[in-house]
Amino acid sequence: MSRSPCWECANDPSRRREAQIPDGIQFKSKVDLALDAIERAAADNVPGQLVLADAVYGRSAKFRDTVRRKTPLRWTGQTRNWTPVGPVTLNPHTHEAQALTRM
Repeated sequence: MSRSPCWECANDPSRRREAQIPDGIQFKSKVDLALDAIERAAADNVPGQLVLADAVYGRSAKFRDTVRRKTPLRWTGQTRNWTPVGPVTLNPHTHEAQALTRM
């Protein structure tokens, strides 16, 4: 996994001093923050086992593997492909009806 520029800034002592970031604060990725939240919810006995996530999480093997281990019976094992396949219109039936009335 490549590191973002934020990661570099977060570990630069001079930038941390300039931004007044306390020594105990460490950079965490979006995936790591989400996994921490899931762990806290489980530890606090928050009801439910459903985890919904967008494509950023779906591309993360760390996220998928951790969630799969925690809720194996609820894991579908599939990640959707959200690549657009063509134009998208709202209320496509309305557009079809309008086209028919113009004929």
